[in-house]
Amino acid sequence: MDETFKKRTGCTDRGKDYEHLYLSHLILKLLTDSTVKDFHLSSNDENFGIFDDVVFEIEYVNGEKQIYAVQLKHVNKGKTLTKNGLAEKRGNFSISKYFEEWTKLRPSPVAIRFILFTNLKFDVPDGERIKLANHNFEVSTIESRQELMLGSHEHGHCYQFTSPDKYKEFFGQFYLYSNQSNVDKLKSDTKTKFLQMFNCEEEGFDKYLQFVTEWSLIEGKKDKLSKCLISRAIAVRLLGPYMRSWSFSGDQVGDNLNVLRKAMSQFQVTLFGKAVEEKVRTIWKDAKSKLEINYCNRIGRRYQMLSKHAQAVDDLNDEESTRLLWLMGLCPLPLVVNETVEKVIDACQDDKFVVIGALSEERENVFRKLSDLDERTRINISKRFECSLQGRDTITLDYLVKENCNILQIVTTNELVQMTESSAATSSTWTLSTEPTTLL
Repeated sequence: MDETFKKRTGCTDRGKDYEHLYLSHLILKLLTDSTVKDFHLSSNDENFGIFDDVVFEIEYVNGEKQIYAVQLKHVNKGKTLTKNGLAEKRGNFSISKYFEEWTKLRPSPVAIRFILFTNLKFDVPDGERIKLANHNFEVSTIESRQELMLGSHEHGHCYQFTSPDKYKEFFGQFYLYSNQSNVDKLKSDTKTKFLQMFNCEEEGFDKYLQFVTEWSLIEGKKDKLSKCLISRAIAVRLLGPYMRSWSFSGDQVGDNLNVLRKAMSQFQVTLFGKAVEEKVRTIWKDAKSKLEINYCNRIGRRYQMLSKHAQAVDDLNDEESTRLLWLMGLCPLPLVVNETVEKVIDACQDDKFVVIGALSEERENVFRKLSDLDERTRINISKRFECSLQGRDTITLDYLVKENCNILQIVTTNELVQMTESSAATSSTWTLSTEPTTLL
């Protein structure tokens, strides 16, 4: 899938509210559909002619790929779409007009489904015949899961047409969605779904809708909205109150800290207790040196997160730097646990997080204690990390594990991060109490 597109020139603001709401609604559906592996959305895409309002490419988990190109037609007054309206030579619902536009887009190297999408009512029985330019075609209702997924109203309809003549190929790719939500219902339903998905305040939904709107209004060439991009955009808008910045400094990073960071990178989430929060915030203390200002500004524009163009990395505060590093995949995002935090983590399956506190439920891919590590990593850490029992001489974790295998369950990330507290030139030591902490 191409990850960028060029917005068609000459677009007007007419009908944009409906377009932005449908985009926002569709994104939430795609994010929560277990059959969807990835997607890429564009709007007013110059490559799709009259069907350019919303274009989305879906890759399903079974390997199938499909492109949908949508023409949105929202009518404020409650009118009804008639058979005559479809049969007209011109007009917003003229099938002849859409057929002519379709011929301009042929041939296509990939399968495309062209959709005329409206809130108008169109209720006809299966088998109803419509005459178009001396050709008869038949209407049939579609109820497949993939087709119904694109609708915006629980009582909406999806129709396909069949014809034995020159329209046959066109009607094999053309769909009419009617009885869909109007602007008010679409906004209300989308807001409700967003608040349920992320357990957040209404302000969070407003920020999400604003992001989609601002993205849509950008002129020229720009990024398509992928599953990863939109999940991260939602994350940086919802996680502000729960985010902790890395404590950046020019201090040298010791070998053991690097080993711990490498171990953490194997998990989506690493958990720590509140008691070691300040120490945890120094784990990536040197990461700001990895930032390059031009790339920072590019990422800032992509996610609409920098208030102004930054001239130098030093212009970025710790919060901005922390978010940018996470968006670039250079380090995890440090957070204090919260229900919204857990919902966002669920949505960002490919991203890394450091969480202070206990999660509300057990989940996979979480680093809590020594036993969570694979054998190779565990042995490496056990041989390098040292501790002292009740003030006696230091010994390696490896020695302790050999003496008592329960140590694998006892030593948590809290203990491991404290065992990195020494200069880069010496081994790290931490005093293990007779009753090791079990904060997690």
